Amino acid sequence: MRALFFLLLTSPAFADVIVTQGALGVAHYTNDGVSLGTLIAPGTGGLSNARGVAVSPAGDLYISDFANDNILKFSAAGVFQGILASGANVDVPLGLALGTGGDLFVASAGAVSNIARVDPNTGTVTNPSFTFGNALALGGPQYLTFGPGPAGSNLAVTDIAGHLFRFDAVTGASISSGTFDNPVGVAFDSAGDLFMAQRISNNVLKFPAGGGAPSIVIPMGAFSGQPADLAIGPDGLLYLAATNAIYRFDINGVLVDSFGTGGRYLAFTPSVPEPSTGLLLLAALVCFASLRGCYRSFNRSVLREPRRCGIAAAHCRWS
Repeated sequence: MRALFFLLLTSPAFADVIVTQGALGVAHYTNDGVSLGTLIAPGTGGLSNARGVAVSPAGDLYISDFANDNILKFSAAGVFQGILASGANVDVPLGLALGTGGDLFVASAGAVSNIARVDPNTGTVTNPSFTFGNALALGGPQYLTFGPGPAGSNLAVTDIAGHLFRFDAVTGASISSGTFDNPVGVAFDSAGDLFMAQRISNNVLKFPAGGGAPSIVIPMGAFSGQPADLAIGPDGLLYLAATNAIYRFDINGVLVDSFGTGGRYLAFTPSVPEPSTGLLLLAALVCFASLRGCYRSFNRSVLREPRRCGIAAAHCRWS
């Protein structure tokens, strides 16, 4: 019986998709890829060129304004709440990610070329250079992501100079670095495998969690345009933001579908359980059982419980 209830009630999580589109602002899609229009229009809060995006557990949005060197904060509805951070330590901000301690990490591609750690509530830069010890110079970081990965190596960063870095997510210490074919978006799956898009080769590599050489999981030709960001959705699919659409693949690289007009960076709203047919069936069974009990009760003694049937029927109405 418990197993039956588990199957009926268990359903996959879903979340809306938030996509930055540079000078066009920030777009909003349902989990099914249906456009909900522009969430944040250009000019809102001074937004000029939307790049990185991160979403807090409460649904607040953080957007990096590439042109104005600002990190802007918006409500889940796209209402401007203020400039969270600005200045030399977040110069030319690109990728954003919420990570260790719930703090906001900024890939700053300006003269400092750093990963800055920022308090997401006050905007205080608590550590202007979070990462350190890498053998290759960090040449304009642009995409970053936190994930499970092998112990101690769950922060991945790509830079404009063509490097992939892995850092300890707690200390910021370098784990490894390498040169690739213009690497861009990075994403960890729940098993710790790392996915990385390459813009010139127009493909996606997969680095196994246990170590070893990467393999091409999404080859050239599997999507149109050039890749930008990657993210694993609450549905377990790999989302790829390209120049002309958002593509969804399973973790083995099989194309599921595509939607939208593309973008630069993407994130997801807080996930919620998706209503399932099993849950609806359970509700119908409860209603049926109530009405059946009401019918039997009516046959036995309608005078003893004159209102029971009306109450049961009322509970089974759909609105």
